[in-house]
Amino acid sequence: SLATKVHKVENDNFTDVFHAYYDQGNDEIRLKVGTINTTASGNKAGAVFGNLSDTGRGDKAANNKYSQQLDRNLIIAKTSAASNTLGSAGQYVSVGVTQNTTNPVVVVVWYDGANLQYAFRPYTYDNNSIVAVTGNAVRNTGDETKNWTVQNIMSGGEYCQLVVDSDDGIHIAAYDGDNLRYAYLSSYDDSTPSVATVDSYLDVGNNLTIDVAKIGNNQIPYIGYAASEPEQPRYAYIANIPKTKDENGIEKDKTQSAWTSDDIAGVDSSDKYTGVWECTVVPTVGVDSSGVSLGSQML
Repeated sequence: SLATKVHKVENDNFTDVFHAYYDQGNDEIRLKVGTINTTASGNKAGAVFGNLSDTGRGDKAANNKYSQQLDRNLIIAKTSAASNTLGSAGQYVSVGVTQNTTNPVVVVVWYDGANLQYAFRPYTYDNNSIVAVTGNAVRNTGDETKNWTVQNIMSGGEYCQLVVDSDDGIHIAAYDGDNLRYAYLSSYDDSTPSVATVDSYLDVGNNLTIDVAKIGNNQIPYIGYAASEPEQPRYAYIANIPKTKDENGIEKDKTQSAWTSDDIAGVDSSDKYTGVWECTVVPTVGVDSSGVSLGSQML
């Protein structure tokens, strides 16, 4: 998973890069950060920056294993060392970064084998280059400017995908083993996210993509996902904005930061669609080599 933040300053433009991934060999969630800034000392035109370094050589593979470069890794989660990192690791992870904060705040979601975990941490700069951190990620115990704040979002969390909207709201799509789930945080440090089931018709919600578009005052999530029956891709978005009433009893759109889990539920307790989300089958028969419908990769 990759996220970027572009800066435009006088006489220099530079881009922060955030790369989160699962290392199967070590059973770890790893994060690499850096700034592509050719004016910074030692940048070498972007070949070496922050945690990222293009040093591997095929003819000397034994001495250039990327996993051995411990000084260029931040370990977010490690199953065998959960108490020394942010928790257990799993193969699904997604990363994003705020666009409007003075310093970038990195946000990460990952599936730990049972639940969907969410964590954030602000980063700082030195000479227009982000200050990279290595070793094990440290949980916040009172200083969230240096360490990571972590919260459990929901049970399940496979195929998790995250996107940060243009107002720095956080949108997450995930699969809980049966259903497509969605979580919304109005800001990176929102400790009470709204979490709801979008679609629960049979087995739905794997091979996810998510994006957002601002329509009026609202950031609307658009989710692409796969389903087992019918075996075709699906597409969901919030079609009916949650409503409230003003002091005169006139109905109006509810402020997005006030949306509750009930407001954005796609199905009710009887698994009937509520009409908040538009969920539809994408009419395509194309599949990739693994049998996954190409339509699920549409976003």
